[in-house]
Amino acid sequence: MKVLREVAESVKDAKMAVSDVLSHGLDAWQALTQRVQSLGTSENLMLRYCDEADAALKAGRIACIPTGIGPLDEEIGGLQASVLTLVGAYPGVGKSALLATMLLNLAKKGIKTGFFSLEDEKMWVVRRWLSAATGVPLFNFTTFKLNAAQQEAMLQHSQLIYDALSQVVIDDRPGLSPGDVVQAAKDMILNHQCKVIILDHLGEIRLERSERYDLDVADALAGLRDVAKRYAVPVVVASHVRRRQGLTIEDAPALTDFANSSAPERMARVALGLSKVPGGVRCTVLKQTNGPAGKNIGLKMVEHAAMINNIEHLPLGDA
Repeated sequence: MKVLREVAESVKDAKMAVSDVLSHGLDAWQALTQRVQSLGTSENLMLRYCDEADAALKAGRIACIPTGIGPLDEEIGGLQASVLTLVGAYPGVGKSALLATMLLNLAKKGIKTGFFSLEDEKMWVVRRWLSAATGVPLFNFTTFKLNAAQQEAMLQHSQLIYDALSQVVIDDRPGLSPGDVVQAAKDMILNHQCKVIILDHLGEIRLERSERYDLDVADALAGLRDVAKRYAVPVVVASHVRRRQGLTIEDAPALTDFANSSAPERMARVALGLSKVPGGVRCTVLKQTNGPAGKNIGLKMVEHAAMINNIEHLPLGDA
């Protein structure tokens, strides 16, 4: 009522132009109503948390979805709901191997996943999964150089891969903008019931302002983070890291190396850096808001399929 009285008095006394008075009154009214709707004390959050914890402990709510990669899940618990997780590495170290393994493990558990394959066309997923299932080298599925025994192995495992792919929604359209990715992610969640979103990789998103790459990256990550928070799903984003002088693929990247921008450092709640070691990759927990960081995890590579071994730790020694 005070706002309305002030507006009426301003019009009556001609203290302000009518358009300015109305604009002022509208701003004040919106601020007042928004404050009433959104602000208040927060004791109910304790009750809400207790309800969520009770549901999670009774398996009625999933707070964390295991990746199926045992050594990794031991350190980060899996993919956390509402959390943006970044995976960074130099090209060729193992980002795609890690994502392909996560994707297959989720699919086998019946967890529907939305996957943005922005760097390669979607068939690469099929080839790697077939190679992992059959033991036939990935090269053979890529070149179609399959002997009779390998063709038979492919046919024996094709139903398994078919069933797994029924749990994956893949978008491999080139040139997607940040807005396109966010809209497609929402479609995956709302219309296809996807419980996880994975993007490979950040550098393939079409960014608009070439003179401010850092702001483009920030916009893209902000949109994906908001999707994670709004729909309570894990969002995993792979990214190249910048090359610093003197470093090689065997050196663990730092959090500040992601995409030449401070946005990943701020927005990610979990960040993993991959580096090459003999027989696999070193996965460094660069950031974990809700848990310990700094841990190095040895992940063994299934070399013939370019996938990650789900069970075996890879000893790192003094690396």
